[in-house]
Amino acid sequence: MCACMRACVDVDEHVQAVWALGNIAGDSPTCRDYVLHECRTMGPLLAQLHDGAKIGMLRNATWTLSNFCRGKPPPEFATVRRGGSGGLPL
Repeated sequence: MCACMRACVDVDEHVQAVWALGNIAGDSPTCRDYVLHECRTMGPLLAQLHDGAKIGMLRNATWTLSNFCRGKPPPEFATVRRGGSGGLPL
């Protein structure tokens, strides 16, 4: 899924990859941390939030982002803030 999110050309496949990562991240803090740390998905996810994005992508990416930021214990702020190659503009 992580590679698919980066490499998909088809918009619908891209939306589904983002949705799948949100499901995985929302399953548990362990899964969330794996998706954030090992797959380094924060930067590519944030890249989906742009003016030309379809509404379905914006909804899924926003929901996935919320799953990246929830759970107990919460994710490390530095991971969510930086996101590897990009992060939340705080």
